[in-house]
Parts: sequence; C-alpha cells; structure tokens
Amino acid sequence: MRLLGSLLSVILSINMYATAPYHSFSSYDFNVKKNCDSCFKPRKQFCCGAPCLRKGFTFLASAFKDAFLLNYNLISTESFIVIGSTLPIYLASRLADDHIQCHFFTHNGHKNINQMPGWCHELVRFGVGVPIVILGSQLFLSKDPEWREAAWMLFLGIPFVIFGKDIIKRLNADFCLRPWHEDFCHDHKQSMGGFPSGHMAQAAYIATLYGMRFGHKLAVPLSFFAASVGIVFLNCNRHYFSQLVAGVGLGVMYGIAANKVIDSKLAQDVTVGLTFDRGGPAIKACYRF
Repeated sequence: MRLLGSLLSVILSINMYATAPYHSFSSYDFNVKKNCDSCFKPRKQFCCGAPCLRKGFTFLASAFKDAFLLNYNLISTESFIVIGSTLPIYLASRLADDHIQCHFFTHNGHKNINQMPGWCHELVRFGVGVPIVILGSQLFLSKDPEWREAAWMLFLGIPFVIFGKDIIKRLNADFCLRPWHEDFCHDHKQSMGGFPSGHMAQAAYIATLYGMRFGHKLAVPLSFFAASVGIVFLNCNRHYFSQLVAGVGLGVMYGIAANKVIDSKLAQDVTVGLTFDRGGPAIKACYRF
C-alpha cells in the first residue's frame, strides 16, 4: 500500500507539472507586466540584483585581501634589510642636517635664502599625482595582467603609505621637527610633522614598485623624479635631508611588499608541472587567461 501511494503521488505531481505553465530563465522576460491573481491591476516583475551584489562583495573581499597582504608583507627579511641599510644613512644625515640647512635659511631676520622659484615647489608638490594618474590609468587601458595588477597595487598602496607616515608624524620628538622656515616658524619655533617626508615616500613607492616589475626603463625616470622631489623640498626648507631619507625607506618597504602581492597573484594563473612525453620526463607550463 505504501508503494502504491508513493507511485500515485509521483504520477499526480508529474501531471500537475505538465499542465502548469512553463517558464525558463532563458526565455523569461523580466520586463513583462502580469496581472495579479486577485485583481486586474498589472504588476511588474522584480529583477533580482544578486549578480551585481555578488560582484561588489567579490571586489571588496579582494581589496581587503590585497590590503592585508600588502601590510603583512612589510614584516619580511627584505624590510629588515631596508631598515638596516637606511638607518646608518639616516643617522649620518641627522648630524649633517643643520650644516645643510644653513645654506637655505639664515637666522638673521629669519629668512629663506638661495631659494628656487616658487613654482618649482608647487610643481613638485602637486606633481606626485602625475605618475599616479598616468601609471594608474593602465588599470583600465592595458590588457597586460602585469600592468593591470601594478596599477591596482599603486592605487591600493598609496593610501597606506600616506596613512603610515601620518601615524609616524604624530610622534612628538625632535626628529619630527621641520627645518627652520620663514613661513613655518611661529614665534621663532619650529613646526612638527616633518618626519618622514610623505611626498618622498610616495615617489619612492612608485619608483620601487615599477622598477622591480618593469626594470630600468621605468626605474631610472621614476628615480630621477623622486630625487627631484627631495632636492626641491630640501631647498625650500620643507624637510631635513634625514627626513627625506626616512621617506625613501618607508616607500621602498611598501614597494617591495606590493611587488610580493603582485607575484603571488600572477603565480595563481601559472601552473608548472612534471609530465612524461615521448617516453621521457618533461616540464609542462600552463597560463590561465
């Protein structure tokens, strides 16, 4: 009896499914208006935005993952090498800061001397955004995955470089004092917030990231640009030389960390394995487009 009842239930279900109107997702028109079952007022079918939400959540998850890996990679052997090589230069430049700045500022009247034209300072100050825009545009214009990933890490890393130097600048210490400047000095006191140089850190980050990825063809011009930023800011009494060195160290550390993130992401598309072909061992490499 139970078997007979189960068969009847299956038959009834098949009959109801066969007589019911059939709609498939491939032929269903979400813009068609249908009448309500209880009245003759038309109602519009609701189109679900789940794919858009899914893409949004996927993008956010990927951004959070890359941001975590970027900062996680700061704790590495390369970062300690950068710190170890930058620290002696920083300590030596600290001893020479006052000797260098005396060529650009005089305490007689508290005036800047031997200054470049004012437009040089403004050009370098806002010019850091030029390579960010030009190189970052490859995220949308380039079809090369390496250029796209480099542009993505450029946009993702710059805010962390700025945020990192802002945290350090909150320290109330002598090495954070800016140089003497006729506009910065109030009541003949030096201003805080000079350590490290944020513009120098950004320029060094860009030069390191693209230099490691694409070699000297980008490393040389971007390094010259970073050097010009340092020279102008030193001349304009915006930063001590030691603060510029610290900015370079911060930018290089983040550039190396960003390069590691790109390597790990590109490696996911490459598969290398050992196989046997024509009776002998062979190495097979595959790239997923």
